[in-house]
Amino acid sequence: MAVFKLEAFLANCPAALADDVRRLHELITRAAPSLAPVIQGSMLAYGRFRYRYETGREGDSARVSVACRKSGLSIYVNCVTPEGYVAEQHAAQFPKAKVGKSCIAFKRLADLDAPALTRLMKLAAKTKGVGEVSS
Repeated sequence: MAVFKLEAFLANCPAALADDVRRLHELITRAAPSLAPVIQGSMLAYGRFRYRYETGREGDSARVSVACRKSGLSIYVNCVTPEGYVAEQHAAQFPKAKVGKSCIAFKRLADLDAPALTRLMKLAAKTKGVGEVSS
C-alpha cells in the first residue's frame, strides 16, 4: 500500500491554495477519521470504495475528494441517500459556493462555513458511496 504524502499532492496545487488545502485536509480527517486519505489521480481522496452501476460499469471511487483548480478548490461528496446526492441536499449551507449534485466549488476555504462542512464530512463518512458494492 502506498504511503499518503500530502506534500506530494500540494506540489501540484497553485501555491495560493496550499494553506487552504492543508486546513481542509485537517478538517476532513478530524471530522471523518474513518475515511483514509489517498492520492487518487489528480485528487486527494478519502474513503475509497468499489462501485458498480446498473449499466455494468465498475471501478474505484471515494466518498470525498478534493481537487485544486486555478480558479479555486472543489470538494466532491460522492455519497447518496434515498433523497439524493448529499452535497446537493446541503447546498443552502454553502451560499458562497457553487454546488452541483456532488461538487462544492469555491475560491477560498474561508468562503465555506466550517461547522456545516464538518457536519457534511461526518455524514459522508456514514453514507454509502454512489453505486457502492460490498467488498
